[in-house]
Amino acid sequence: ELLQIHSQLFPAPGLFVELTCINAFIKKWQHSGGNERANYQGFFLELCDALGVDRPPPKGNVVDDPYCFDKDIKVYHPSGKVTSGYIDFYKADHFIIEAKQGSDQAGKGTAKRGTPSYLKAMEKAFVQAIAYTRNVPNKPPFLLTCDIGDHFELWTGFNGDYGGYAARRDIELSALRQDKIFDEFVDIFTNPQARNPETIAAKVTREVAADLAELTKSLERSPTNSPAPLNPLPTDKENQSDPPSPRGRRAGDEGQTGDKGKSLDEQILERLVALNAERAEEERNGTIRWLRPEYQAPDEVQPTQQVIAGVSEPEEIVIAPVEQQKFPTSFKDQLATIRDLLRTQGGEWTVAQVKAQFKNASRKDKAIQDCLDTLTELGVIACHTEDATPRWYLADLQTAA
Repeated sequence: ELLQIHSQLFPAPGLFVELTCINAFIKKWQHSGGNERANYQGFFLELCDALGVDRPPPKGNVVDDPYCFDKDIKVYHPSGKVTSGYIDFYKADHFIIEAKQGSDQAGKGTAKRGTPSYLKAMEKAFVQAIAYTRNVPNKPPFLLTCDIGDHFELWTGFNGDYGGYAARRDIELSALRQDKIFDEFVDIFTNPQARNPETIAAKVTREVAADLAELTKSLERSPTNSPAPLNPLPTDKENQSDPPSPRGRRAGDEGQTGDKGKSLDEQILERLVALNAERAEEERNGTIRWLRPEYQAPDEVQPTQQVIAGVSEPEEIVIAPVEQQKFPTSFKDQLATIRDLLRTQGGEWTVAQVKAQFKNASRKDKAIQDCLDTLTELGVIACHTEDATPRWYLADLQTAA
């Protein structure tokens, strides 16, 4: 007890230093607003210090700059055009971060926090970051946007799929004081695979297997290590006047211990140990029963679903719009509307054909073009050029064909 009281009054020096650093960092940057380009490198350098992780080296010191600010990349567009771009903060196989800096005042920074223009700017930062993931050697497992001084928006994509904008986790800057969030950010910067669900599942499986193996050895050393059969279930006639069995036990097991004086729990445990021994013998003989073969053994031949002769899957019913609709004003709604148009109508579409579907789109050529390019970069639709005219179509139609 005295040791516990001492540890509470005098925490480990490392914990004290971490808490002091992160508190100072939050106090300096929280609720700040201003110029994103002027502030973002200083913000992230001090974040590295507060987390106790390495700062990025000066740009150009390491070949291909795997960890740097303003990472230079080439962005390949569906039209064949190639443009130069840069990622605000990048670490290969770890993360891509796009930075913004809003403000609590109008006319300062990216936009006033909470306003429609601010929300649109944050969503566009996500779309931009998604486009960058397609132009780096490997898609990183973490994607972040950050409003400097306010919050982070985090997406996880160990399988290469980050989901849409709504799949984000909003993490307030002040949440870095929490051990769970602090440790998560340290892993994002240093060991992202520690957060991989498949890695975590494999670790748990290994730990359970090790425990069972140890348990098997201990029972093998026991003089009574033969599994006993479970007591038979009573018939309905025998059970008519009996009260309900306690939770976790079968009717008829009350007061019974089975063969050799063993309780039901001991019998179940020995059955599990025997099953583990059978599985170990199977694996020694080359038979492995994978729990998730698509991840644990992707190269092995997997069983495929049989197709019954004469039975075909029903085709999707396509319902065309009955009349023209108004072209939305917000960028998010414009993306959704054009996506739904291509989904419901099918076929290939030019900018002029898309524009003709809306009442008030006579001067919306650029907006429609931007939406089509964005949906293409997100992989929702695809594009090809015919007679010098770009034409867009639903991406999964190409896959299906």
